[in-house]
Amino acid sequence: MRNRIEEITENFLSKNTDALGGERQFEKLSNAIDYAWNNWEESVISTYYDNEKPEYANNQFIIEWIDNELGNNPDEWETVLNS
Repeated sequence: MRNRIEEITENFLSKNTDALGGERQFEKLSNAIDYAWNNWEESVISTYYDNEKPEYANNQFIIEWIDNELGNNPDEWETVLNS
């Protein structure tokens, strides 16, 4: 599973929608990351930036979010990304 998570992370960061299964799968992942960035406790999010919170999640947050979410829920995310 580790290789799959790294592959998904690399493809997401490079916006390689085809490798993720298409635009729809990219959008699902993007929406989940955006939701976390905009709705998680500020005490958690603030560890990912200095000064003012950026509008969009940075690469560090995205990498760790994908690793944690997909690593802890691999079957659920495989279903989401393959649907």
